[in-house]
Amino acid sequence: MCASLRSEGRLSLEWRSIMHILAILDRPGPALQTLRTVDSLMVRLQDCKVTILHPRQETNPDFQSEDEGIETQSEHAEFEKREQNLSGTLRDITERWMTTRADTGSAQWLQAIGDVRSIVAEQSRKADLVVVGRHMPSDPDRTRKTLMAALFDANAAVLIAPEHAPRTIGVRPVILWEPSRALDAALSAAWKLLLTAEHVTFLIGALPDECMPDPARRLMDAGISVGIDRFRIDDGEGIALRDHALRANADILVMGAYTHPRFFERLFGGVTEDILAHEMLPLLIHH
Repeated sequence: MCASLRSEGRLSLEWRSIMHILAILDRPGPALQTLRTVDSLMVRLQDCKVTILHPRQETNPDFQSEDEGIETQSEHAEFEKREQNLSGTLRDITERWMTTRADTGSAQWLQAIGDVRSIVAEQSRKADLVVVGRHMPSDPDRTRKTLMAALFDANAAVLIAPEHAPRTIGVRPVILWEPSRALDAALSAAWKLLLTAEHVTFLIGALPDECMPDPARRLMDAGISVGIDRFRIDDGEGIALRDHALRANADILVMGAYTHPRFFERLFGGVTEDILAHEMLPLLIHH
């Protein structure tokens, strides 16, 4: 007799025919890799709508309180110039990408000026999946706000693009299985992609006599090849997790945002050897 491996929440597997992807560009460094990751998604999903969002700051973050003094006219002009240059650079990167991308869906540029966190949250609520670039320790604070807004404020499914965009996404997904509402939501967001997979691997930190997860059974019923890799995820075993994912030839990792301890510390540059710091694979998460 095996123990049940059911999801904790309600796993919704219904999808609209057209998937809406929101890609957020806030820095030139990861912009092209973010767009290439989107391109791989478009190839896999075929019918989707993509919005490329640049949330542009309206006020200078260096002058947010009285302690920081009053912004002079020249300082404001310099801030405006930096924001215009950033916007122009990101627009140029996007336009070049649009001339080379796969013709598998529509894509449009959107610039919104105001509070970055509010803009990102508002637009993320309209999307089925939000794609953001990899975070680096030297990135400005608004990069953190972007992820916080999408993941927490909008409660959206977020795909973090790796440093180097993979050739494929969704051919061989790996799911870090630990039943939770966060993982249910991540699987719901990824389900249309999972149904295109050649093989899906579930990494399970569980006892050998436990049953196959419900989503694995549903994928098998849909004709998808599924594998189970029994593996206990303990603190500090990010390298082992990465090795298991790479051994499965993974091209995306799906997990709940709180599946692994100290998620945000690692995501924002804590343990450098951990998979969540290196982000060698696209990482699809949900809070």
